[in-house]
Formats: sequence, C-alpha cells, structure tokens
Amino acid sequence: SLLYLAASVGQEAIVQRLLQAQADVNLKAADGDSSLHVAARNGHYHVVKILIEAQADLDIQTKRGATPLYIAAMRGHHEVARLLTSAQADLNVQQVHGATALYIAVQEGHRKVIESLINAGADVNIKIKSGEGPLHYASQSNLHSLVDILLRAYADPNILQDEGASPLIVACQLGHLGMVERLLSAMADPSVESTAGFTALHLAAQNGHHRIVQILMNAAAETVHKDWQGYSPLYMAAQNGHTRVVQAFIAAQVNVDLQTKYGATPLYIAAGKGKNDMVKLLLGAQANMDIKRHMTSDSPLYIASQMNNSRVVETLVKFQADLSSQISNGFTPLHIAAQEGHQKVVNVLLRAGANASLRDFNGFSPLYFSAQNGHRKVVDALVTQANADVNIQGFDGETALHAASQLGHHGIVQVLIKALSDPDVQQLHGCTAIYLAVQNGHSKAVDVLIEAQADANIQPSKCSPPLYSAILKNHREMVENLIIKSRVDVNQQRIDGIGDSPLYLAVESDNRNWAIRMLLHAQADVNLQTSRLGWSPLHLASHEGCLKAVKALVAAQADVDLATLSDPSDSDLSRRLHSSLVKSGFVHSRATLQSAVSDVLQQILRQRGVRLSQEYMFIVGSYSEGWGNSLTCFDGKPDVESDIDMMQLFVGRKYHLKGSCQCKSVPDSENFVQYENGHILCSGFASSPARASIGSILAQRPAVDQVSACELCSYPPVLPLQPARLVKSNIPERTLRSLQAALQSPDFPCHVVHAAPPGQGGEQLRVSTTFLENRLLRSLSTIQGQVFVTLKYLVKKVIGRRVNGVKAYHAKTLVFRLLDETPAQRWQPDQLVSLVRQALLMLLDGLENSNLTADNRILTHYFLNDAGLYLKGSAALTASQTPLPDPTAVEYHQIYDVVCEAMLLLSSSAVKDTEFLARLLGRLPDRAAYSTREALRAMAGLKLGYESTAKRILLHSLGHQTGRGIPWSTAASEVTKDEATTEYVWKHLNGCDSAFKFCLRFDRRPVFEFLPKFPRDVFPTFLQQVSVTDYYMNFDALLRCLQFELLATDTTPGAMAWFTDVAKRQSGDADLQEVLTALHFCPDAELLDELVSSHESIVSEAINAGCSEAIREWERFLRIKQSAASIADQVIIEPIHEEQLHTAD
Repeated sequence: SLLYLAASVGQEAIVQRLLQAQADVNLKAADGDSSLHVAARNGHYHVVKILIEAQADLDIQTKRGATPLYIAAMRGHHEVARLLTSAQADLNVQQVHGATALYIAVQEGHRKVIESLINAGADVNIKIKSGEGPLHYASQSNLHSLVDILLRAYADPNILQDEGASPLIVACQLGHLGMVERLLSAMADPSVESTAGFTALHLAAQNGHHRIVQILMNAAAETVHKDWQGYSPLYMAAQNGHTRVVQAFIAAQVNVDLQTKYGATPLYIAAGKGKNDMVKLLLGAQANMDIKRHMTSDSPLYIASQMNNSRVVETLVKFQADLSSQISNGFTPLHIAAQEGHQKVVNVLLRAGANASLRDFNGFSPLYFSAQNGHRKVVDALVTQANADVNIQGFDGETALHAASQLGHHGIVQVLIKALSDPDVQQLHGCTAIYLAVQNGHSKAVDVLIEAQADANIQPSKCSPPLYSAILKNHREMVENLIIKSRVDVNQQRIDGIGDSPLYLAVESDNRNWAIRMLLHAQADVNLQTSRLGWSPLHLASHEGCLKAVKALVAAQADVDLATLSDPSDSDLSRRLHSSLVKSGFVHSRATLQSAVSDVLQQILRQRGVRLSQEYMFIVGSYSEGWGNSLTCFDGKPDVESDIDMMQLFVGRKYHLKGSCQCKSVPDSENFVQYENGHILCSGFASSPARASIGSILAQRPAVDQVSACELCSYPPVLPLQPARLVKSNIPERTLRSLQAALQSPDFPCHVVHAAPPGQGGEQLRVSTTFLENRLLRSLSTIQGQVFVTLKYLVKKVIGRRVNGVKAYHAKTLVFRLLDETPAQRWQPDQLVSLVRQALLMLLDGLENSNLTADNRILTHYFLNDAGLYLKGSAALTASQTPLPDPTAVEYHQIYDVVCEAMLLLSSSAVKDTEFLARLLGRLPDRAAYSTREALRAMAGLKLGYESTAKRILLHSLGHQTGRGIPWSTAASEVTKDEATTEYVWKHLNGCDSAFKFCLRFDRRPVFEFLPKFPRDVFPTFLQQVSVTDYYMNFDALLRCLQFELLATDTTPGAMAWFTDVAKRQSGDADLQEVLTALHFCPDAELLDELVSSHESIVSEAINAGCSEAIREWERFLRIKQSAASIADQVIIEPIHEEQLHTAD
C-alpha cells in the first residue's frame, strides 16, 4: 500500500497525510508485513511513533508470526523496541519457530535490546519449538555478558531442550570453560541428563575437554553414570582417545571396567579403535583384559585382531591376554585375524604362542578360514610358523584344502599340498578336493591337485565322479587333463543306481562330441551298459537320433547287436519288492500298531472335548485302516500328501430306509428315505464329503480332512455277507464274522456322507461303508497289505497322473475283490507282482468299459452291489457347470511344493531344463505369492546369467507391499459375524501377497552361489530350534535385499519406509532375515539404534546360537555406532535466520 511504501523509507509527513486520509494502518502486504513491521525493520523511530499514535496493532504478525517488536529486536533497533514496549506491545509473542523478541535479540547479540526487553518484563525462559531457551543459545555461542544478563534476570540454568540438554551440557560439549564455570556458579546441576541419558560430563569427556571434566568432577558430577547405551564418560573418552581425560578419571579412582549395555569396556573400545596409548594407559590402571561382551563374548584382544590393530594386539599380548579365548561361535583372535587376512596380527599372535589348531564350534581351525577367503600369506604363516595341522576336518568333514579347492584359490592349494595336506580326504558326503574344484570349474586348482596325484576316481556318495562333472559342465581342458594327466578311470560308473558312464553322459549331453572323441581315444568301453536299463552309449545315441555319436561309436567297434538287460521273472521281482517293502516297515505288526495309534488319537480327541453337543468324532480313512497312510516308509509318519480323515457324526438326525427299517419308532416321517444305487434320496446338501485343511510337504505336516455325516438306521444289503457270496468267498471266516458284528455295533454306526453320483449333487447322500472297509483292511496279512500299498502307489502316483479321475479308493476296491477271489495259498511273497497285475487288469477292464457308460462308472462297489465307483471329477461339462480351472495353476497349499522344487533347482549345480523352471515359477499365483514368485524369478535370472532381466524384475516389484495378516483392529468393526467365515479368510489369503514366509525341509542347506555374498549367507536361515533339517525363507526380505544389492535402492523413500516399519515393529514381529537385512542396508544411524533396541532379543538369540551372519551384522552395527558423529552433534542449536521470517523488501 502507499502507507507501507512511505513507512518503509521513513517519510513521516507522507505517512501523516495518508493517515489523515483514512489509510488503513493495519493493511498487510502479500507476505503479511504491515506498515508498522516495515518501519520497525528499518529503524524509523518517528514513523513507528506516528503509527502507534494512529492506533496501529502493536502485536500484528507476519505470515511467519513475527511482530513489529520481534522485527525491531532482530535488527537491533533498541529505541524502536523501547518505544513499542512502552506502548504495551506483547513481549512474549512467539513466531512460527517459537522464538520471542528476547530469543532473537540474544541470537543476534543485541545487548541493549535484551536489557530493554528484560526491564520491560520479558519472560527469559520461554523456549522455541525445539526446546531451547535464550540461555541455551547464549551458552552455546559463549556470550558471557549476555549469559550474565539472563542469569541476573533469573533465567533457569537447568532449563532443558526437547532432547534433554541443559545450557551446561551445551557449554560442555563445545568446551566453553568460562561459560561452564559461570553456569555452575549459578547453580547449574551437573547431574542433569538428556533423554538419551548422557550428562555434561559425558560430552566433556567425549570431546576431550579435560579441564572441564576436572571442574565437573570437582562439582560432584557423577562419574559412573551411563547413558541409554550404557556408555560411561570414561568409555566415551577412551573411545575417542582422550588420554588426559582418562588420566583424570583414573586419578579420581573411577572404575575402569564399567561395561556398556552390551558388555563393552573402555579397554574393549580403545582396542577396537586402535588407540594403543589409551590401551596402555588402561592396562596400567589394572583394566581387566578378560571381560567379554555379553552376546558375542568377544574380548579386547579379539576386537583388536578383527580390526587389524596390530600394535594394540602386541600391547595386549605383552600384558598376557588370553590367546585362546573363544567367542559365541568358537572363534579365537587367531580365527578372526586369519579369516580377515590380517597378516601382521596373525604373526603377532603366532609369535605369542596362539594355538593354530584350536577349532571353532563347527570344528574348523584358523587355517580353514584363511584358505577359504584366499589369504595366501596368512596360510603360509600358519603352515610355516605354527605348523598348523593341514588335515583338520570340520564336523562336516571339510578341510582347508576342500575350501581352497572349491573357491579356486590354486596358490593356497599349492601351499597346502606342499604342507602334506591329504588330497583324497572326503567330506561327510564323500566330496574330495578335486571333485569340488572340478564341480566349480577351477581348472588351475584341478591341475595342482592332479600334479599332487589326487585320486580322481573317488566318487562322492550322493554326487557324480569328477570326470562326469567336468563333462557335464563342458570343461574341455579339464576333461583332457583328467584323462591324460591323472589317468582317471574313463569307465567309472555312477553309484546312484543308474550306473551310466562318462561316455554314456557325453552321448546324453548336447554338444559333447568333443568329449566322445576324447573318451574313445582313451579307450573307453563302448559297450558298457547302465545298471538300470542295460543300455550302452550306442543304445542311447540310436534312441536320441544322435547320428554323429552313432558313427563315432560304430567306428570304435561298438556292438550293434548288444542286448539290454533281460527282464527278471515275476517271482524274482516279487521277492525283491517284498524284501524292499519289509525293509521299509510294511509288515502286519506295524499296520496293527498304526491302527492302535489311530484309536488312541480318537480317544484323545474325544477326551479333550471334541465331542460337542450331539456331535461325535471318529478317525477314519487310511490313518485308521493301518495300511496306505504312508507309501514310502512305514514308521508312523503319514505321507505329506496323505491326510488324516476325521468324521463328525450328527447323531441327532437319523435317516430310516423305506421298506427295510426295523426301528420300533420313528419320531418324524420326513426322516424316511428311499435307497437307490448306494445313495439315499435327500436333497439340499452340497456334494462335498470333506472339508480339507492345508498340509505341507515343507512342514512335514499332513492335511486334515473333516467329514460330516448323519446316521442311517441300518445298512442296505451288504453283498459279501449274503449267503450266496459267503460260500464262494476266500476271505477268512473270522474276518467275515467281524464284518457281521460291525453291522450291528453302536461303535461303528451306519451313516451317510455328503457325496453323490456325477450330475446328482445336492439330490443324494452316499451310504458310507467306512467302518466295514476299516475292518477288512485291518485284517490284511503282510503280503495282502503289501499288495494294497503297491496298488495304491501305482494308482496314486502313476496311473492317476495319466488317467484323470482314478483315485486311491479304487485301489481299495481292487484289493477287496482280490481278497474275495484269491485262494489263501496264492498270498505268498513270490506272487506279489502277479497279484498286483491281476488287480490292474481289473482296473483296465473297468476303464475300458467306462467308455460305454454315460456316468463314467468303472467299478462296482464291493459292499453295495447296486452302487458304482466313478472316475472322480470326470463327468462331462454342461453349459451350466463351471469350467475346470487352468491345469497349470496351483492350489494355495501347493505353493509350498512349487517353492521347494524351485529352490532345489536353483541350488543345483546346473539347471538343465530352463523352460521347466520358467513354467514352474509361472504356476505361482500372481497375488497370493507375488513376492515369492518375483524373488525366485530374479534368482533364476541371476542363476542363468541374465542379470539385466533380474534387475528388470526387481525394478518392477519396487514398492510392492506384502500382506501382514488380517487387520483385526479394523476387521472387528467392518466384518459382521455372518461374514467372518473361512471364505473371508480365504479371500484375504488369495487377495493379497500372503505366502512369502516358508519353513522348508531339506537334507542340507541349499546354497545359491550366484547370489551376492550377503543374501547368499542369510537366505535361507537354519532353524536350529525346530529341526536339524528345517530352513526358513522370507521371500519379501530376500526380494528387498536383492533390490538393495543390485539396484542400490536402499536410500529411496520406499526403502526407508521399509526400514522404519521393521524398526518400529514390536519385539517378535520381525524375523531374523528382516532384521539382518535392515541392519545391513539401513543408512540411518537413528533407525539402526531403534532397530537394535526393538529386536535385540532375536539378534541375541541368533548370536548365542552361533549364527555367523548375525554376529557379522552385529559387529558391523557396532562399528557404525563407533564411527558415527558424536552425541554432541545432537544438541547443537541451529540459529533462526531472518530470511525465514519475511520476504525481501
């Protein structure tokens, strides 16, 4: 406005005339400035006076909250300020940052303004928004005269900012000696602690202000007080190498062994930081060298060795530090120095007599880790100076030579061989050094081992011979050296049951004609046959159409008339099958025991209250029948693909058969039903006999099927018990009597289940003969049971995968018919194959005849002659029916199996069928297993050498969020009782990324060599508390880990949000892989503190269990903490700048 312009340049007369013309004295400019603001800013005393007399608003504020008094104080116009205070301007108005006129005057150092404001009654203790008062700023800026003015005006010397720092703390951190003395004389409390727990003495000690430290101790400051991390002032001084401060503490007899929250002492941190003079000083004060940190159990000597502080190590050794002290995973100082390749430290420790053969808790010596990590000079030192035992084996049988060979450190291999390392010693699984070198493609290491006459014919128990692996991996030079230099047996056959030879493999592999030529030149046996099929290389080449191979083999005099192995007789096969089944536990006694286990389980369920109201529980199906619950080994554990069937019988509702009911009274005529073809006519029920819960191959947990049933008053006519059939039956009489008794027993009630013939769903209920089947199967002898198990295996695992709809219950009916038709003398071990073939011919006949029926009926029910058995789910589709799902899609419970198979493929030495792997991963659902699928796809890309593809997958998945369970806090108010169903849960599981955490069972840990080191070490994690073969995978954590590694996204907002989420979860809500990933990649020191504080228990548990990844990340975190900016930086007060308050004039 015109008034604003005139006021800004001090035109008193014009201001006066404009006011007389009724100009608005309080009109603001765009930035909120009024005429009074601009006059005060520019020090126009008389204009300010005129505006005051014109009733200008004295406390009018700019957009940033500044009043005219604030502006005058900031610019140092003390006369204008006095004029405004005399006119009763509010002295304590705060602008947007909380600053008052007094605060800004102190900040700008305007003494006269300060005195004027204080004399006018300004509050000297009002704090800005971050918690600082005027005294804080004056103390920080070392403005003695202003501090004196404020203290005389009763400023609180112990006023605290939001972080808890007092003016004394601020002065101590900056080393303002005179200021500290002034504040102490004004009764400043040296024991005041910040929110982080540190005091003025902490900061003075940390920053090396020894004179201030002495003054504070003279003022009775507490010398042993610890902050939230357990840091004492002495610890902080030792950490930063402030010897004069530490000398002062020692002179004051402060305990030099005070430990932090995690057990570190001042000596420990000084040793880790390489402060040798400090270490000597503390040791001279009798510091204890043997105190260890709480979780990792590492000592000062260990951390000095780890950090390559050789001078500190020398000092500690001179003071007789324990050279053999072991941390939580069994490492000694020599272990860690050898692993890290710190040659000087290793030399110092060896000269001091460190035991080079001491093992960690996995059985490995320091030599193993130096060899594994390629530290040749360290290996030389251990071998030559300490005569380290080069043949020490870890608990898995691995030696240093194994480690060096596997990773291709051929120079170290030479050193170890020269030191008489045994090149033929085998790991637990039979692997030798030359096998590992061949397997991983390290030709130079192979050459060294060949020169050392390593036996290339030793074959690992679960792997291929070295020559076999070299051919498979297409290592031409390696194959040539193995054949020519090591004189490997070119006719060695694999011992895995197949028995194929190197020549057979060369024919089998694509583009291996060079290998065929080499092997033929080395006189490989062209007629050597595999042990399983009796095929020769020529058989295979002819079958596969490999013309070049056929020509080469024929030219090498291969027998073109060689016959394959002749098929054994039925009796031979039967005896072999019988023997194998017996060895696997498939005998009558175990079947009986299995049935007893089932009966006890049924009793337990009932005793624990599973019987509710009129509902009774029965264990039925293969778990109860004794046979068929396991098709691999009969040891009481159900197959993971098998299930436990539980039947709930609703005894309150009982159906009665029209025409055959013998009940004395029926209360409701509606319960009379018509029986027809094995079913009763009863509408209104879904045709689904069982409700399945999920089992998992990875958790070794079977599924549980719950079957609902209603009681039926009596069985329809049971065919095997009809007089005409009894005279012809070959079933033992005692078994038939048992069946007859079951018809009338209340313990085995007749019942119907929710199932119907094809096309009759919802109209009929099936009469169940479960209890009769149970009695008959429990009566099976060993041979009969073995026939049943074999049939069930063939039907379920072979035929059922080729013929849609053939199920295990068809095998049961086939066995019942065999029992009925087969004389007792035929049930012998040498008749097993013949009996199985007889049953399969029955099935074949039924399948062929099913083409002639409209309902796909293939067999007649054994107990109910008018009922049929059908091909399950194979009825023809009609327009009203739902189409069958995509055969490539997987059910939710099958996700585990796909993941397990994919991980096995990815951890194998080579993926032969990449298309199969792609199809396998494509079967994972888009929503329910998104993170899992994308992580596996990225891994596959890295495995196959397509890093750019892997990066695109990772880039596309940025920002994706997994499901974190049903949100109960909101669901309770949004979902009604009727809606809170299993369908609701399934909708949640299938509608979000819910399947990303897995407990996997493998015989050994899968290793993904193609991954970067950190994810390779962390994923999967061994679950020691669960099982010796259980491994944990969090694919969301892995996906993010790969994004951080390959895309460098760890500083993006999305990454920081994830780090924050993990850090803020309650203890136990984050798993070890999430915590370790966040610890490894999070760049924010405060978040790291919060992360460790929240999840200390899980890290501690992993460290105590010897988890090397947890130990490594924990040590890395501590190094970050030690090298981070000092705590003092947290209490520095940033000045408030003028440009923050108003726009330019």
